[in-house]
Amino acid sequence: MNDLRFPTALQMVLSLAVARETGRRCTSVELATGLGANPALVRALLVPLSRANIVATTIGKNGGVELARAPEDISLREVYLAIIDDKRLFDSRTNVPSVCVVSTN
Repeated sequence: MNDLRFPTALQMVLSLAVARETGRRCTSVELATGLGANPALVRALLVPLSRANIVATTIGKNGGVELARAPEDISLREVYLAIIDDKRLFDSRTNVPSVCVVSTN
């Protein structure tokens, strides 16, 4: 099963970067609708993004989500580490026969 947390979080950050250009905040429902995702998933992903100081959230009538910093100051690595933590992006395969140059090294 594919882990969709990182690509979804990345799309959220990119959506917030576009919204930032017009000076507006987004709600979790707006983000979810735009991504075709469940609002609960979006809200769950906002927690680690907020802890990593990538997004800022406010509650209430005029609340919403926005980037906590300028988009150019946010790296893919930061988003990945905030969402996936210490899970490796790639894992080596075991029991591969040493037949080609790649598998022997």
